[in-house]
Amino acid sequence: MKNIFICQCLPKKSNTTTISIFNLGILDIFRMVNTMGYLFIIAESEPPAGYLICKMFDPIEKRFNQKHRAEDYCDTIDSIGITFICISKNLQDRGYCKNRKYVSHKKRYADYRIRIPYIEFLESSSDERFRICLEILPEILSDIQRKVPTFEAKKFLADFHTVVNEYLNEVQKRTNKWTGIIEQDTNSRKQ
Repeated sequence: MKNIFICQCLPKKSNTTTISIFNLGILDIFRMVNTMGYLFIIAESEPPAGYLICKMFDPIEKRFNQKHRAEDYCDTIDSIGITFICISKNLQDRGYCKNRKYVSHKKRYADYRIRIPYIEFLESSSDERFRICLEILPEILSDIQRKVPTFEAKKFLADFHTVVNEYLNEVQKRTNKWTGIIEQDTNSRKQ
């Protein structure tokens, strides 16, 4: 099955209590996760933050799930869902998208929804946005390990960072390749 990536976005001026453009409950999402992979990263965010988060993590999530399985880290948790919440202060004050740190031993999943600062995220460079999101990961993993002592948080974090670094190296090579081609083309036109 092709990996499905869901990004929930809030309209800029939401006058309704409906905040999701998808009609899926969290259990529906985790059922899909179990058929797709171990790690599932989504966003509950106002535009354009949701798009930026999804764009950053979709390729990393796919690579991680291709290389790693639940059994690599724990025998009691089948999936981890991480939701980055990036909404304005106005929506936070109205009670939208609250933090959540939940592990279901019965259904074998972890569901973490963590707020990141909306204005700071939007005004940051792409590298800084990535850093803002990645800084939260150790906190999430240590909380899972506290609730599920057999979970190997350090191994998970090391493997995740390896996948991130491999992906960033590939992006860097592609960028340099295209930059080199453009520079060659520009130089040849000057001659």
